[in-house]
Amino acid sequence: MQFVANGGMNQMKASTLEKITPNTDAAEGEIPLVQLEIECSAWACTACDPSDYSVALGGQIMVQDPRDPDAEELVPAGEWLAHRFLLGPAWQKGVLWSEVAYSVSRETTECLLLFDDRKNGWAEWVQDEFGPLGPELLFLDNIKIEPEHRGKGFGLIAARGIIELLDSDAYWEKVQ
Repeated sequence: MQFVANGGMNQMKASTLEKITPNTDAAEGEIPLVQLEIECSAWACTACDPSDYSVALGGQIMVQDPRDPDAEELVPAGEWLAHRFLLGPAWQKGVLWSEVAYSVSRETTECLLLFDDRKNGWAEWVQDEFGPLGPELLFLDNIKIEPEHRGKGFGLIAARGIIELLDSDAYWEKVQ
């Protein structure tokens, strides 16, 4: 893991390559190799702006060239974008969870249904459905697979890998 500080914005960027192998029942040789390239950007909380409690994550989806399955070099097949909302620290500073989601983009406003601003926490229906939840949320904004790589399962493999990787405490210990 490599950290690079950029100027006076207190921006940290971390990049790493993670190999994701799906857990499926397919016969050996049928599962494509998918590698995620991750770039993580976070800003230090200075003014307690709601967007300070969101970590932007994204990168390329690299795959084995389908025309040459024996090739060791991977080719870009698409890209992805996600946001990790740090709702616990926001709550401690009095920032509403809905403000954190709303501050990132129009797409993340879909998360507003998950929150109850009256208690600055999860909506009752979310707790009823899933039980007690922690104060963080991973929002997988989009996965774009290039047309020539569609229909091969790369998007689903990447989505599962992104969720598994970014749900891992071990990954976030490396980033912090």
